[in-house]
Amino acid sequence: MSYDGGKTFDPSPMIPADETKGIHADFHAMWINPKDPQHFIIGGDGGLGITQDHGKSWYFPETIPVAQFYQINVDYDTPYNVYGGMQDNGNWSGPAYTWKRGGIRTLYWQYLVGGDGFYIAPDKDNSRFGYGTSQNGDLYRYDKRTGYYQSIAPQPISTKKALRFNWNAGFAKDPHDEKAAYYGSQYVHKTEDKGATWEIISPDLSTNNTDHQKGDYGGLTLDISGAENYNSILSIAPSPLNKKIIWVGTDDGQVQLTQNGGASWENLTAQISELPNEAWIARIHPSRYEEGTAWVVVNNYRKGDYAPYLFKTKDYGKQWSRIIDAKDVKGYALSFVQDPVEKNLLFLGTEHGLWISINEGRDWTPFKNGFPRVSTMDLVIQEKESALVVGTFGRAIWILDDLLSLRALVSNPSMQKITALPMNEAVQVKGLFINPPGNIWSGFNTTFEGENKVFQKIEMPFFLKASPSEMDSITARIYNEKGEVLKTVVRHDLKKGLNYLIWKLDEEKANLPGAWIHEDSRGIPVLPGVYTVKFRYQDETSEQTLKVVADPRFDLDQEVDEKLYVYQKTIDQQVKLLSGLLVKLDSWEKQINSTLDRLSNSTQPNKSEVLKINQLKEELLLLKLMGRDKAVDRQVGAWQSSKITPYSVTNEALKASFSRLTIPSKQDWDRIEVAKNLILSFENKINQFEKKKWARYFKAYGKLAN
Repeated sequence: MSYDGGKTFDPSPMIPADETKGIHADFHAMWINPKDPQHFIIGGDGGLGITQDHGKSWYFPETIPVAQFYQINVDYDTPYNVYGGMQDNGNWSGPAYTWKRGGIRTLYWQYLVGGDGFYIAPDKDNSRFGYGTSQNGDLYRYDKRTGYYQSIAPQPISTKKALRFNWNAGFAKDPHDEKAAYYGSQYVHKTEDKGATWEIISPDLSTNNTDHQKGDYGGLTLDISGAENYNSILSIAPSPLNKKIIWVGTDDGQVQLTQNGGASWENLTAQISELPNEAWIARIHPSRYEEGTAWVVVNNYRKGDYAPYLFKTKDYGKQWSRIIDAKDVKGYALSFVQDPVEKNLLFLGTEHGLWISINEGRDWTPFKNGFPRVSTMDLVIQEKESALVVGTFGRAIWILDDLLSLRALVSNPSMQKITALPMNEAVQVKGLFINPPGNIWSGFNTTFEGENKVFQKIEMPFFLKASPSEMDSITARIYNEKGEVLKTVVRHDLKKGLNYLIWKLDEEKANLPGAWIHEDSRGIPVLPGVYTVKFRYQDETSEQTLKVVADPRFDLDQEVDEKLYVYQKTIDQQVKLLSGLLVKLDSWEKQINSTLDRLSNSTQPNKSEVLKINQLKEELLLLKLMGRDKAVDRQVGAWQSSKITPYSVTNEALKASFSRLTIPSKQDWDRIEVAKNLILSFENKINQFEKKKWARYFKAYGKLAN
C-alpha cells in the first residue's frame, strides 16, 4: 500500500500468508470505498475479502455460490460424496446430500490435496483413500481420515529427458483393476500398485514440437506456474469393455489408441478430417456399449476458433463423424458423457452451459431448469443413485439427481395421460432432530446452505402428457405387500410434463390434540420392504414399485425395526382412543358455550338456567383436566404440569416409541399398559358423566345449542 501517490510502498503485507488465517491471494480486482478509505474489497482466486479497518481484519463471505472446478468425481458411499479439483484451491470432497437439517454447508467439505486441483479419484473399495493431481505433474495419494497425503508422481527415467506434464495432466483409473491407474506426461505412465511404482507404456504421443517448448516470452518475465508445458497428454480413457484398449488425447491435437495395453500405438489424428490442427483433445469417452466406439471432445478457442467439436468413431478410429456444430449447440465443447443405461441419452458441456440429446446425438437441446449458462467443465454419472454430477468453471457443482425419470422418458416417448416413473430405492432415515454440527443459529444468511435432497421422505415422479386444469389433482395410494393401503397423498398444483409427489415414507397415525404438527411431521415410518404406489389422474391410473431400505448408519437386526413397528402401532391405538375422548369433551364444551351465549343474549335471560349450565361446564372442565392437566386462563409464557394424566403418560410413551434403537423392553411395554389403564379409567368417568349429567342437559338444551 502506498500513501504518497506511489512514491513509496509499505512493505508489510496486509494479508497474512497463511491460508488458515488470511484470505486467498492471487488478486484480480480491488474496490476502495471513495467515502471511506478504511473500507475496501479484494477479489482473488478464492473469492472476496472485505475489510472495514484498512486491512487489520478481513471478512470472507462464504455465501456466494461460486467456484471453478476442472474435474469432478463421485464415490459410492451412502450418502455419496462429490469430489472436485478447483482453480488454485486444491482438491476437495463433500456430500452430494446430507441427512441433516440446514442444507449442504461449507463445513461439510474437506480439503484433500493442495495446489491447483484437477483430477481426483476416490478408491472404489474404500473412499477414505484416493488420488489427487495438481500442477507440474504432482500426483498424490490422500487419506481423508487423517488428512495425510503423499507424493506418488512418476519420475523421469533419464536425467536428460524431462517429463512434460500439462497444467491439468491426464489421469485415469483402470476400470478393470482397482490397484491400477494411468497418468500422462508426453508418455502414458501406468501403476499397478496404487502409485508405489510406475512404468512407461507408450512412446511420446505428442507432436514433440520443440518450438512449443521454448521458454521465450518476448522479453516478459516468465510465469512458470506449471501452465506453460505443451506437447503433453490431456486425456487418458481406458475402455470399460476391454482392458487392453486405451484412448489418449494431447494438447497439440493428437488422438492415439492402443489395443494391446500399450505394446503398440496407432495415431488416429489424420483420420479425423474436420479436426483443427493442434487443437486440444479435452476429453475422450469410450463407449459402454460397443468396444470400438468412442467420443472425442475437442476445443480450439485458444486460436480464436470458438466452434464446438465432438467426434465419434464406431470402428476403433478408422472413420470419424462430427456430431455437433454451431447450429446444434452454443459455445466450444468441454465435456461429454453417455448414459450407462440408456444408450440414446447424451450430455454435453460447453462454454455456454449443458446440452442434452435423447437420440444419440442427432438433436441437441439446452438443459435449463435453473442450470446457468456457464462453462461446463466436467460430467460424471453416479450410477448407483442415477445422478448426473456437473462441474462448472464459475458456478461450482450441480447435481441432476433423477436420471431414472429422464431414461424412462427417452425409452418410452409415447407416454399415457398419466405415467408413474421409476424410483431409486429410498432410505428410511432414522432421527427426530438432525442438525448440522456447530452453531445452529447461523444468523441472517451468513452461512452457505446448498440445496439438499429431501430425506425422511421421497419425491415420487410422474409424467402428465397434457396440460392439466387448475382444478385437476392427482392421488397416490401406497400399498404394502399384503395389498393394504397405508397412506394416501394428493397434489393439486400440476403442470404438463414431469411432476413430483412427496410421500414421507410413513403410514397414517393418530395425533394427540394440541400436538405440534408441522411440515416435517410424519406418521408411523414404514418398515424396509417393497411398496406399490398407484397414481390416479382423472380416469387413468399408473403404478410403480418402490423399495425402502434401512438406514445404513445403524447396524440393526431386522427384528429390531419389526418389533419397534409393532410397538408404534400399539401406542397409536391408545393415542387414537384418547384423542377421541378429548375431542368429544371439546365438542361438549363448545355446545355448552353456544347454549350460554344464546341464553345470555335473550331478552329475558333465565339466571337459574344460566347458573345451572355454568355448574355443568365447571364439572366438564374438571373432567377434561383429569385427562390432560392444562391451565385455564393462564398467562402467556412457558407452562407445564407435573400431574400424571392419561395424556402425559401416553405422550411419553409416544415419544419413546419413535426414539428407540433396540427391541422395546418390558418397561417400554409397561408404559403402554399404564397409559391404557389410565385411558380406560378416564373413559369410564366420561361415560358416567354422559349418562348422569350430559344426557339430561342434551335433552333440555341440545336443540338450543345447535
